[in-house]
Amino acid sequence: MDKIAVILYGNIRYDGRVQKEIASLKKNRKEVILFCSDFDEDDFKENYNFEIKVIKNKVEKRGALYTFLNLRKFQKEVLKELKNIKVQYIHCNDLNTLIMAKKLSKFGKIIYDAHELFPESQESKIKRAIWNFIEKINIKYVYKIIQPEYNRKKYFSQKHNINIKNITLIENFPLNIKNSFKGEENYFQKKFDYQDKNKKIALYIGMVMPKRNILEMIKGIKEFENLTFFCIGKSSDKAYLKKLREYIKENKLDNRVFIKEAIPQKEVMLATISADISFIFYQNINLNNYYCASNKLYECLNSGLKIITNDYPGILDVTKGIPNVYNVKEINTDEIKRGIEILLKEEKVIETDYYWENQEEKFIKIYSEN
Repeated sequence: MDKIAVILYGNIRYDGRVQKEIASLKKNRKEVILFCSDFDEDDFKENYNFEIKVIKNKVEKRGALYTFLNLRKFQKEVLKELKNIKVQYIHCNDLNTLIMAKKLSKFGKIIYDAHELFPESQESKIKRAIWNFIEKINIKYVYKIIQPEYNRKKYFSQKHNINIKNITLIENFPLNIKNSFKGEENYFQKKFDYQDKNKKIALYIGMVMPKRNILEMIKGIKEFENLTFFCIGKSSDKAYLKKLREYIKENKLDNRVFIKEAIPQKEVMLATISADISFIFYQNINLNNYYCASNKLYECLNSGLKIITNDYPGILDVTKGIPNVYNVKEINTDEIKRGIEILLKEEKVIETDYYWENQEEKFIKIYSEN
């Protein structure tokens, strides 16, 4: 039986992609040990059917330098642990777990799962240059590469002069659990005691921040009296939250625009199937965003929701020809209003089948090829 070391600089509780991958490996009789940098106090290792080693950050200070010091310390601790166990493969999730690839490769074949275009997602030129250098010197020690979106796969192939056939496309598809929620399409009534059944519900789930264009969404739904908007998510920007709430109050939208705290991951699907329209926006500030197709998009498509989203290549590839999707050319109030107007009139709805199970065999094959 193959043993696989999965490395995650983060918290397994909130990483759905890594959870699905490990579940598929276990299902196919692979032994898994997870090395992660964070684990909630109210979570328990007994909740998972695989071994977990938690290596906490040593430096509590914030800043790029301290983050990098923590990453190096994390990797060194992982290397120390690997000396005492025998693994065939090392599954590295994102570039921040690949900074010592040469040393890691001595313990097993490295599978590099590039969740993001990591260097391209950095805001400063210096950070981009540093991470590009790290990627360049470490990629040559990788056995197999995984990319989550076709345009990213093509770009990555050209960037590093790698045969595109040697990069496996494993997309951010959700699990096929929709049938588990049949008859549960009244989430907002149960969770928030929302009782107006005559209004359609528009939904946004994600970080509440200016980059996600929440104010534009609120302005967009303002004139549609038959539409209620639920904005659900975390926010560390108190000034922006205050601005949103002031706009809601000034425009007397308190009875149909609601900002709610983040909900547990297990409730996200319930909220999704209970809504009528979903907003999914990413600002075109880097290639990572431009070539995106998120788990959230696939969940909404599979549920047959009406969706207002971007017209970026990764999104257009999976929404082309679907009548219940409106792709905005720009993220602004007028485009959002136009999208709402068109989708409220649209009667034809297509449910897609972008499910994890449809690509699971391809994922497992990575670990069986020589």
